[in-house]
Amino acid sequence: MTERNPQEASQRNQRNCACLSLAVAPLSLLLLRPSPLYSSLLLLSSYTTTTPPYKTPLTKKKGLFFQHILIRDHRIHVIIMPKESTTKSTRKAPEKRVQRRKKDPNAPKRGLSAYMFFANDNRDKVREENPGISFGQVGKQLGDKWKALSETDRKPYDAKAAADKKRYEEEKAAYLAKAEEEEEEESS
Repeated sequence: MTERNPQEASQRNQRNCACLSLAVAPLSLLLLRPSPLYSSLLLLSSYTTTTPPYKTPLTKKKGLFFQHILIRDHRIHVIIMPKESTTKSTRKAPEKRVQRRKKDPNAPKRGLSAYMFFANDNRDKVREENPGISFGQVGKQLGDKWKALSETDRKPYDAKAAADKKRYEEEKAAYLAKAEEEEEEESS
């Protein structure tokens, strides 16, 4: 049978190609969104074979292949996807967020680590050695230099970090004591 209108033939071929490409699509795509071509693929796969497989035309063989995939996908789809419910959802309303307290600008600043003291001392040297270097590359080079530093070279930075930690603990204790005094005055 010859086609009278070549446009109809090309449109039919495009539809068949769309069906074929859908069957080759990954399983996750089929599970996420049921295809509008699903029914057309089922029609394509509804061939019944009465002839031996070696005499079956290629389209019928493809139809059987699609039928196998679609049945398998349909089972998986039914298992994974929940049924659409006609009742209202029973989901609870989300709880209100607990707002964080704003940081007190008068609170003492935390102590710096030994690495931060090292980085503050050597950042300008690294920038002078490598002009036009980016911020991230400066940090990488400082980290490499810190790792290569021996224990004896790290001692002054460790001492600075220990002194800064002690300073922070003293300031924090004084700050908390002052906050408790203010709280007692407000409550009485």
